Amino acid sequence: MVAQSTPRTATGRLYDCSTFTYRKMRDMCPLDEITHEEIREDFLQSMMVEFMGFLSTTAIPFNCDDELMPRNRPAEGESVRVVIASTLSKYVGRIIRCIWRLFPSHPDFAELDINKQTDVPDWWKRVRPGFEKTIDDFHRHMDSTYTFGAYAVRPLFLKNRYNPRAGQPIAEPIADFVSEIDLHSICKGLMKKASVNIGQGEIGPLQQRAWLVWLYHCLDRPSEIKFIDIRSWMHIPALGTVNAPTTDKKTKKKYSCGLVPDKHDFFCDILHVTAALFAVEEGAYRTAAQKSTESFLFQPFHGKSDNNVAKQITAVIRENLPAGTPTRIRNELSCRSVRYAGVTTVLANLTMPSRFGSYRSGHAGTGSTMDSYTDLKNVILSLPGGRVLARWNDYKREVVLPSLLFVSDQEMVHKFIEQLFLMSIPAMRRGGDKYGVTYALASSFVMYHNMVTDLLGMDDACSTKARDVARRVGLADPRWSGLAPEEVLKKWSQEALQNFRNENVELARAGSRMNEFSDAINSQGTRIVEISTEIQAFRQEWREQRDQDNARHARERSLLYDRISSLKTALQQKDVHIQRQELQIQRLKNAFISPARPDPSAGVVRQRDEDDMTMDSRSSRRRLDTDEHTGEDTGEETSVPRSASAASASTAGRMSNSSTTQGNSSRPTLPLEHNNLTRGVSRQGGCKNKNASGVIVYCYDNNKFRNNLRWRTFEYDKTSGYKEKSLWQNCLELCELAASEDDKQKLARTNLPQIEVRQTAERIETAAFELIWTLEGLNIAEEKAKESKKNPSQRKKPTYQAMGRRVTAVKTSNGTRDLASIQLEEPAAAAPNNLDQRDQPAAALEADETQTEATQRGVAQRRVAQRGATQPTQATQPTQARTLAQFGFNGDARRRNVEQMNREFDERRAAEAAAAAAAAEEE
Repeated sequence: MVAQSTPRTATGRLYDCSTFTYRKMRDMCPLDEITHEEIREDFLQSMMVEFMGFLSTTAIPFNCDDELMPRNRPAEGESVRVVIASTLSKYVGRIIRCIWRLFPSHPDFAELDINKQTDVPDWWKRVRPGFEKTIDDFHRHMDSTYTFGAYAVRPLFLKNRYNPRAGQPIAEPIADFVSEIDLHSICKGLMKKASVNIGQGEIGPLQQRAWLVWLYHCLDRPSEIKFIDIRSWMHIPALGTVNAPTTDKKTKKKYSCGLVPDKHDFFCDILHVTAALFAVEEGAYRTAAQKSTESFLFQPFHGKSDNNVAKQITAVIRENLPAGTPTRIRNELSCRSVRYAGVTTVLANLTMPSRFGSYRSGHAGTGSTMDSYTDLKNVILSLPGGRVLARWNDYKREVVLPSLLFVSDQEMVHKFIEQLFLMSIPAMRRGGDKYGVTYALASSFVMYHNMVTDLLGMDDACSTKARDVARRVGLADPRWSGLAPEEVLKKWSQEALQNFRNENVELARAGSRMNEFSDAINSQGTRIVEISTEIQAFRQEWREQRDQDNARHARERSLLYDRISSLKTALQQKDVHIQRQELQIQRLKNAFISPARPDPSAGVVRQRDEDDMTMDSRSSRRRLDTDEHTGEDTGEETSVPRSASAASASTAGRMSNSSTTQGNSSRPTLPLEHNNLTRGVSRQGGCKNKNASGVIVYCYDNNKFRNNLRWRTFEYDKTSGYKEKSLWQNCLELCELAASEDDKQKLARTNLPQIEVRQTAERIETAAFELIWTLEGLNIAEEKAKESKKNPSQRKKPTYQAMGRRVTAVKTSNGTRDLASIQLEEPAAAAPNNLDQRDQPAAALEADETQTEATQRGVAQRRVAQRGATQPTQATQPTQARTLAQFGFNGDARRRNVEQMNREFDERRAAEAAAAAAAAEEE
């Protein structure tokens, strides 16, 4: 029994090695073979005291072997990690409890409960503190060959002031990793990785950048930034700040956190970080599934444990370190490094009392009862620490937030902000009580636009997003009339940055010192001053002339392209009007001139008589929804082949595709200062996601709904990010059938708010997802029930590829190229779920068609009775199935019928002309 109850199982390999080595050195039996004689009376206490003396004078490495040597030999120069005092103390306690289980009747364990962790022998309670202190003293006198416990935490400061050769690139290989690695360099690398193609719900580089910067400025633990609530934000114009309170998870107290803009640049500016997250990666948009947590800033953290959140932030830091970073430095950098650096930065400012840092971090302020009377929610207490973290020298002086109030046309500013941020929280939109926060974020985003473009290039995601929004809203300013929207955005950015520097005293003071230095240099010689003045005057004159020429050329180009655009738009409208007039004329010709109609049941057509005219005039609209063709007016019964219909549909499809391409390609684009590169970057950022709703949003952003064309015929852009053209077209065709008339009319309008466009697209996506079930012959309610039982990762996704393939399968199984011509079994009592929600005009059309069918049946029955016909006509046959167009959907059947009628009418006119010419020659 003793041999089976070994301490190896209870204490682990590390402790077994130390125990085995100790007893082996003293020629003692192994611990699992110990007898009662060896521990009788007070021998147990004596044996454990001697064992503790061995532990307090021996360095025991982690993961050691039986000889107390590390299994993974460290490289030359690296230290060996050894077990610290607290771990060894726990180990001794486990050994005592193992002996207790082996010998429960020992006197030292009398009146103790082994199931209670706090019940231990009295002598162990007395000896334990001295044992731990002895180990600490022993470790303190050890040399640098050993290190104790986990790796030390290396602070990750915002800026290490590492600037070799005034901005020159760092030489490779890097010689000083410690100086180069800081929060500034990591955020810069994340911004270079950012892209406008990040979809909603994905974790992008700007999201990761926001984690680090908010963790630094709030001095929070990694798990505490998970609960930053946007609903608690408050814009305080009187103090020039935004209060974003945080919660201490240990004390459950709320602390104020005033947001202060960075003094020098945008890389770690908390306002620009938040604005970039909202603008580029749609960080403020929430889906219906995120309703319960929509107000929290960082959505990806919810549903995950605190340990998982800490691991994600640590991974972001270590994955963005320079190549070749030593393993020890990498292991010392973690999510705790950011908070360590923030607290150290606050304490390093010796002019500011340390209690102001505590009011921001959540630590005890004065350490006395005064803390219980302090209003920790007062934002004034957190502002001094925020100014120090944002690199302002004077923690007492107020810092003014960036602003766009200098723009006279504030309505244009509000339009720009509405298109820049996709906000799901109503309070953050225009008119909400937190719109001031949104305005401050947008001001910071615009203020740093020029600096972002200069430092990161034209391809940067933030710069590209700002230019796209400026073009979308047609950004203009009365002071610079005629300038392109991108140039107006540059002017705004330049003036906003200048105002920010003028209104903040520390930045303005630096400018005055530079002017004094310049004056001192100029006073060194009269000749130098004269030459400098002449050069400056010449440069100023040249710049003014250049600006005037550029402005004149820009106005001329703008007027020219506006004129071209208006003329092309007018021509397109006239073409559409002519096509509609021709179609109306053709309908009237077929209604009153066409002499015969086909009988699809018999495959032949008969000569029309006067009785047919009334019935055909009443059902002229119904004839346009069929795929049959009329015959020649020869007075004979002629066969109508199906191949003619297919050829007509193919010709009509090619014509419609050609006209659509011409219509879309005729839209002018304005060449600007960076014309080719700017347009290329804009096109590459077209698609947000691969869902059907993303396809609709992309088509709306590219103005494809304006020409009232069929959605399937939209021009396909190879640089849009959607690689499968046929699936893209099938998805649009399905969405057009599923969309209501209100949604179609809404998408045809311009300047629609982005939130309304996204909601409309998601509503059409849901209807299309249910419609494809109906086309596949499935029951919607049953399919929804099945999907709800599946794992979310295994459910059918509404991506354009999946829906396009399902449309292809439906067309193949029905032998057609048009969804609208598919025959569906008409239900006896009610229509399917996705069809009984059609608009009222469609229901009225169906009632009118039903009345037309009844009229046709009555006329046909009377004529059959008069002529004694034995075979029923088409009108007398019972209707078993109807097309999708008859259920209220638009299909290609109407277009193919019109094309066929056009050709037959032209052929009859040509035959009549030929007969007239022949008669004239005979006369």
